[in-house]
Amino acid sequence: MSDRKYAKIIGNCCATINITSNEDFGMAALEGLSAGKPAIVINEVGYLETIKNNFNGFVLNKNKMDLHNLTPAKGSVKKEKRIARGQGSGHGGTSTRGHKGAKSRSGYSTKIGFEGGQMPLQRRVPKFGFKNINRVEYKAINLDIIEYLATTKGITEITVETFRSNGLLSNNQLVKVLGRGTLNSKVTISAHGFSAAAITAIEAQGGICSKI
Repeated sequence: MSDRKYAKIIGNCCATINITSNEDFGMAALEGLSAGKPAIVINEVGYLETIKNNFNGFVLNKNKMDLHNLTPAKGSVKKEKRIARGQGSGHGGTSTRGHKGAKSRSGYSTKIGFEGGQMPLQRRVPKFGFKNINRVEYKAINLDIIEYLATTKGITEITVETFRSNGLLSNNQLVKVLGRGTLNSKVTISAHGFSAAAITAIEAQGGICSKI
């Protein structure tokens, strides 16, 4: 390996881990320290001359790093709960299920919303109204907006595409013209719906309402 490539590897690492089987004089640790990287070393041989624990690196006891000494963190492994193995286990007799009742029987499964026999919440709250599956939603466009398009932008023939191009309507929305505001311009409008007040105001100015 070239010196340049080796220096690049040292520069990109977070720390250097050094073991005596590869290099026991502590030079590799010094090279890492020169690049500002902490060294993790074993408590023996030449490393103790250059590495100070918790100062420029970490010195570990060799015995702690052997595979046969590795242990899980405290509390991460729990003893398996064994039931129905006699009274001496503490989980014998009823096997932690208790005496009688549905939960002590085999095949028991909790019903969603079950509250022990009392009237469950989903049945005791009042019910009202309904959702009409045939409801058609419209985007409301009022006469004052149409008057703005006619006077400011000079549009006299207004279609659904006109509303979309001016940012008043999304691609899948239906449009209905309502009667809020005043209309002083003669326009021809094509839309999915019109209110009675809107039709009266548009036709009073000589305009045309065309339902799609």
